[in-house]
Amino acid sequence: MPRLHGFSAVIAILAGPILAGCGAPSGQASSGNAAHDNVAGTKAQAIPSTAPYITGIVTMVTAEMLLVEENPAQDHGDAKVNLRLNGSTRILRRSGAGARPSDLRMGQSLSAWVAGPVMESYPVQAVAAVIIFEP
Repeated sequence: MPRLHGFSAVIAILAGPILAGCGAPSGQASSGNAAHDNVAGTKAQAIPSTAPYITGIVTMVTAEMLLVEENPAQDHGDAKVNLRLNGSTRILRRSGAGARPSDLRMGQSLSAWVAGPVMESYPVQAVAAVIIFEP
């Protein structure tokens, strides 16, 4: 048995530095609270490199949802989406600076990326992953 114990100790010594490098990248501290990390004045955050799900104008705002329309002047047939906001939604200004849901206003131009499935209704419904808006 002492031989197995010694072998386990060697593995632990060799694996320690490898496992220590598996954490988050250095210099990217987070409080773990998405609402706190998304506040105005925080350092710029990365804007997604993929195309947004929708780019349009905010035509309705509530505390938990936005209606975004690609062409609000069109009565029907244009892209519209009800975006639900949750604690994981990142809200950013075009500069990449963090913002709050209360910074979103009717008439603003924005781009939005969604998370998870999209409910195929009209307008479609989805959870907002990232919202980038113009001031």
